[in-house]
Amino acid sequence: MSRLRPRGSATFVTELLNGRPGAASDVPNGIETGRFRPPTGAERSAARGRFGLPGSGRVVLFVGRLVEKKGAGLFVEVSRRLPAHHFFMVGDGPLRPPALENLTWLPFAEPERMHLVYRAADAFLLPSRSEGYPVSVLEAMATEVPVIAPVGHAFARELVERQACLLAGRTEAELSEALGSLLATPDLARSIAARAREIVVEEHSRDVMAQRYLAICTALWRASLAASGPGR
Repeated sequence: MSRLRPRGSATFVTELLNGRPGAASDVPNGIETGRFRPPTGAERSAARGRFGLPGSGRVVLFVGRLVEKKGAGLFVEVSRRLPAHHFFMVGDGPLRPPALENLTWLPFAEPERMHLVYRAADAFLLPSRSEGYPVSVLEAMATEVPVIAPVGHAFARELVERQACLLAGRTEAELSEALGSLLATPDLARSIAARAREIVVEEHSRDVMAQRYLAICTALWRASLAASGPGR
């Protein structure tokens, strides 16, 4: 088991607030690791068929609002640069993608179907400008879909140190180069994806989240009892 480390989201919030409040606690998002898990070959094929994706070749996933902050436009430009791969955008917003041969757009997926979205993918590209610790990244990691994120995100720096993510500059050229390299190196992709799932299971499962909340509530209850004094 790996040691629980300071999380990127905590770093992000500390920087945002220009300091960490003394009474603050860090509670990780909890992912259903039984539902978001590596698919079998048959499950991957079924997921692709459900969303009208090619049965063969590599599929690159984006999940989020279609706005500049999330890098929706960058994702489309990367798809133009890598026409040999298929790109799957899930989400809606003002930056809706144009009709491209190698791009499938799904404006909305029901929460109960989101695990199927990740099962269809070979890589997860996060071209956003600013993030805490996105649930979409955790869901991709839990499904063993390797993640590429831009330089500058605190959570991504931590994941790179733990060999669970790839970093790239937030430009069309650099994101395209990193993605092309990852898809051309299956051993690297598998290694990153496996390590990423380990981290989610050990540190970001729903059980871990529940245990953390329980520990905080227990500590607050004990502090309240101590403050009230005997007989009160």
